Order: sequence, then structure tokens, then C-alpha cells
Amino acid sequence: MMIPLGKPIFAVVAVYTIVGVWNSWFGAMLYLPHTDWQPLQLYLRRLLIEATQSVKEVVDAATAREIAERQLSNAQLKYAMIIFTSLPVLCTYPFFQKYFIKGMVLGSLKE
Repeated sequence: MMIPLGKPIFAVVAVYTIVGVWNSWFGAMLYLPHTDWQPLQLYLRRLLIEATQSVKEVVDAATAREIAERQLSNAQLKYAMIIFTSLPVLCTYPFFQKYFIKGMVLGSLKE
């Protein structure tokens, strides 16, 4: 009796766990020394940090223009990385959606 009523709760815990594990990069940064072992999020974080450069450090106008154009492409890279990393979470949500709806309907009914 408890397991059928607890399916919405299990679905919420499963979705939160999937999102938490998928977005975790800090533990891997601390404990995994080799870059071959590191997860995708840590690689994308490193790629984004290495791609940023300040325009204030450059004195030459042509170089500053080139860096500004590169920063525009870095912004596009950042947005593409956001879509790429959120896509698996968005793909798993429909499998759990029926449990969320069932939980909301059960919670709204009063006798």
C-alpha cells in the first residue's frame, strides 16, 4: 500500500538525484587527478574558463577587436554548452512526468 502511494515521492527523489549527479563537477575536480577520468561537466567548465580573456589587458586596438570578436563566439559556445548539458535532464523528465501529475492530483483531492 505504501509503495503505490509513494511513487510520486520516489519520482521526485529520482529526478533530483539524476540532476545532482549530472551537474556534479566539484568532487571530480578535487579527487580525480587525470583529465581522462574527469566527467563532461568538468571538461566543459575548463573549456569555458580557458576561452575567456580580458580585453583590458590589451593595448593594441586590432588585438582588442579580435579578442572582442572571440568573446562573442565564446558567448555562443557558452549557450551551446548550456543546451548540451541540460538536454539529458530534459530527456529524462517526461519519463517521470506521469508520477508528478499523479502526485499533484492525489494531493489535491480531499474527502
